[in-house]
Amino acid sequence: MSWRGRIVCWCVAALALLPASAARASLHGCQVSATSVNFGTYNVFSVSNLVTTGTVTISSCYGAGAATVTIDKGQHSASFSTRDMIKSGGSDLLNYNLYLDAAMTQIWGDGTGGTSVWSASGNSQHTIYGNVPAGQTGVSVGTYSDVVTITVNF
Repeated sequence: MSWRGRIVCWCVAALALLPASAARASLHGCQVSATSVNFGTYNVFSVSNLVTTGTVTISSCYGAGAATVTIDKGQHSASFSTRDMIKSGGSDLLNYNLYLDAAMTQIWGDGTGGTSVWSASGNSQHTIYGNVPAGQTGVSVGTYSDVVTITVNF
């Protein structure tokens, strides 16, 4: 690898759709898609956080009502306070998190532990704000990734 002192990291979003509850909403027929939150190259010597975005899109909906969109902790994290990406072929972890807002004050989670959820109404799109904190000098060069599951309850 030619990125001496840098780490290539990215986060992949998987989707899970849960059926509508008759008591909750009459929204149906929706299609859901998400783009990856690709952090690019992380420089361990940088004093700036690495920030990027992705999107979740709900489209082709029929009817009226709302959907609740949650994101889990990912495959390598025990809590929402920091999510972790793992080094490909290794065990080093790189901290990151996903947020609902550009100010990165609302961790996008499942509504527990101080996290927030996105309440979508019909066809809509929302930005996922990603952040890898600066100063993680204990990680080695490589490709880091995590998979989070996005759940949409109609």
